[in-house]
Amino acid sequence: MLKLRKAEEKDKKILLKLLTEEFDFYYDGMPLKDFYLINQENETVGTIQLEEHPDYYFLTSLGVKESYRKQGIASFAMNEVLKGKNKSIYLETLIPNFFKQFGFKVVPCPSFLLPKDPIRCEDCFPDKCVCMVK
Repeated sequence: MLKLRKAEEKDKKILLKLLTEEFDFYYDGMPLKDFYLINQENETVGTIQLEEHPDYYFLTSLGVKESYRKQGIASFAMNEVLKGKNKSIYLETLIPNFFKQFGFKVVPCPSFLLPKDPIRCEDCFPDKCVCMVK
């Protein structure tokens, strides 16, 4: 059975392991707040981060361990984290088709979002990355 829960201070070790070893999402100085852990039975199989800002949310990362992919776990996490959100939710992604199924649309990146950061984007493909909103 899948569960999504807000990460707590006690989860820092498992969160860092996921971000560094499983997903390569971590960068020096990355704030470890607003993360949720995706659990299946007694194992943490993924994570999603949704930052709340005064006027919007920003979905910054979503990852599922490779051996658990293609089982609907990322979709489960998206559906759970989107419940009850009453502000726009923005994200930047290389896989827009995945997010379209949740009602996200490609838009020009608004100026209030953080600009592309060489540290955050050094191993990414900024020319293929799109901004989306729901």
